[in-house]
Amino acid sequence: MENLLFKISSNLKNIIGRELITNKIIAIFELVKNSYDAGATRVDITFENIYNDAPSIRIVDNGYGMSKDDLENKWLFVAYSEKKNRLTQPHIDNIITHQRTYAGAKGVGRFACDRLGKHLELKSKKKDALSNEVLYVNWDKFEQDDTEEFVKIPVEYKQTNDLAQQGTELHITELRESWDRIQIMDLKKALAKLISPHAGVETNLSEDVFEIYIFCKEEEEKDKKEQKEQNKIIGKINNYIFDELNLKTTKISVKISEDGEKITTSMDDRGISLFTIEQKNPHPYLKNIYAEIYYLNRSAKIKFRKIMEVSPIDFGSIFVYKNGFRIMPYGEPGQDMFAIDRRKSQGYNRFLGTREIMGKINIIGENTDFRETSSRDGGFVRTPTYDELEKFYMSHVHKVLEKYVVHLIKWGDPTNAGGQDELQPKNIAQELVKYMVDYQKNGDILSITPNTELLDIIHHQQDHSTSKMIEELHGYLPNTMNAKLETFANKLIKQNQTLEKERFELVQQRDQTTEKLEQTEKEFNIVKKQAHFLKVLKTPTHDNAIESLHLINNIAHTINNNTKHILKILKKENIINKKLNEQVFTIHRLSKEINTLYNFVFSADYDITKKIQTVHIYDYLSQYITDFYMPKIGNLLKIQFSTEKNFDHRLEINLIKFNMMIENIINNSIKAHAKNISIDFLEIDGFVEISFIDDGHGLDKSITDPNDIFELGFTTTDGTGIGLASAKKTLEDLNGTIEVENREKGFAIKMRIKYGN
Repeated sequence: MENLLFKISSNLKNIIGRELITNKIIAIFELVKNSYDAGATRVDITFENIYNDAPSIRIVDNGYGMSKDDLENKWLFVAYSEKKNRLTQPHIDNIITHQRTYAGAKGVGRFACDRLGKHLELKSKKKDALSNEVLYVNWDKFEQDDTEEFVKIPVEYKQTNDLAQQGTELHITELRESWDRIQIMDLKKALAKLISPHAGVETNLSEDVFEIYIFCKEEEEKDKKEQKEQNKIIGKINNYIFDELNLKTTKISVKISEDGEKITTSMDDRGISLFTIEQKNPHPYLKNIYAEIYYLNRSAKIKFRKIMEVSPIDFGSIFVYKNGFRIMPYGEPGQDMFAIDRRKSQGYNRFLGTREIMGKINIIGENTDFRETSSRDGGFVRTPTYDELEKFYMSHVHKVLEKYVVHLIKWGDPTNAGGQDELQPKNIAQELVKYMVDYQKNGDILSITPNTELLDIIHHQQDHSTSKMIEELHGYLPNTMNAKLETFANKLIKQNQTLEKERFELVQQRDQTTEKLEQTEKEFNIVKKQAHFLKVLKTPTHDNAIESLHLINNIAHTINNNTKHILKILKKENIINKKLNEQVFTIHRLSKEINTLYNFVFSADYDITKKIQTVHIYDYLSQYITDFYMPKIGNLLKIQFSTEKNFDHRLEINLIKFNMMIENIINNSIKAHAKNISIDFLEIDGFVEISFIDDGHGLDKSITDPNDIFELGFTTTDGTGIGLASAKKTLEDLNGTIEVENREKGFAIKMRIKYGN
């Protein structure tokens, strides 16, 4: 029998690189994780010449470096992962003095360099080495001929003496995408979520240090003008989320022990410890997992937005980490890992949704059944262990928090609490005891430790029924608390004997009222069932609606990116085909409408059955920009509104197309580095005139006819020329006009639309 061997095409580089690492931020994630796995305590990300012809990225760490043998037998060994074969790092002198669990184990993270740029210069030096190793990789060589074998394309190597300290430096040039201040800020925000707060404590590595810094010389002056630290892009990246914000709200912490034998649940409410419960773990596949989830009441949302300058819904919800490193895309806005929002849609005022919670789940240790997909933003591979994680979260975290928030403190909101002040733990001490009694009836409880101050409150309230509940808890309490609780129970029984006679009379009155109430409830339930039946007939696929909308939005987003890419290729290749451009433009515009519709429906009271709606244009637009658009851009642009006295005009418009047009116009001002934009409303000869006036760079001097900017594909940057062309099309559909006005400083766009009162 003859043996045959596989051949490997040079196209393998793209399959396991750029096609899996879907965007440039994920690419930097991968390289930062590689630095962590190399034992580094610090990694510096430096952007160089980003506004010039030769931009580059330099990533430098102080890890243990690589020798020539490491380069040949590990770094250049495609898909080989030392991490996969040895899941923890050895002790390394002068770098780390403990064992870390590796953040990655696929062996493809190195191809993130290719995702960022065409050329890579890698320098690496081990401790006490006399010289450093250098690799030069031209990734384009692997794309010239797919029939050429991957292993036969050489990579240049040499030794130098220009790297003084141990560690690794990646210098990536001929970048595949441009970077500016906005995009670097997006990277900073993403990296701030990359590492779990207190990850060292959760992984028993409290002395572990890993710091990430960003540098960019071109942005130093702008940073100096920023007042708030989180608006600067240069310097150390800090993780502000969760308890760093000191949110005064409800928090639940749930830990599955390292051996997987028990679950420990603790709950706090606005700084007050409520209880700690230990029970047997019913999830055989799960061990060493820590969850910490916050309920975002109104005051917490306000404080979060004030500190972070972004609304919680735009920040994210439940982030998932493995050994302290974030797993994408869990936690991203719009992501619903545990189908929480689909469940909430079935009982809006009864369930917590992603808008009301924020937190993290950290999977600690080896936990090899939690494997990331090859696509670096695809989350975990679906396994029985992953399914168990979903069950654990819903039953032991989400519903436990939900029962307290919804049923005991009535959402922590004075409005929901019947107009009274917010309910505090002391106001519901008796309900808390019942809550714990119900908890222990679920079985497998090992111990319950309540807050003794809350028990003191119950004692003074003299409630006989609560004394019985305390007796029910007696067997599950630590021995140190049993004597005290027994005393409480006996006193409560004696003190309440004098109340029994009055209670008996009240019970008789109650029984008469209850009989009438039960009859009313029966009639109500019949009507309720009929209404529910009719509702199901009307919307038989309602359960799938939310999930379907998410899927449609994701598909539309993909189409949007692909059409932009096609238009860029047509422009780059100088392919002039008006009909083709218009067809691609139409597809792009429709996909953007889907994205805008999705975002708008999930954040506004909008009836999607009405294509055209009549709105007071000033009130609508000012509110839309202030409440919906400005939170997305933060402090990148200051927006002001002005109007004539007694301006009171209504327009019949397609809100989705109109919103998309407005965002395109404002986004252009941001690209022109404007700091301020004024939106003015006037009434001129039966038309509403809306002007957008910014203080940005203005029109490029090479433009001879300003109105050319509204033509499809026209751009003086590396953009697609879609935004303003789309705006023109929207105005034409409204029988309106749009024109540009060049100014000494800045830029103005004026649109006119016929109004009807």
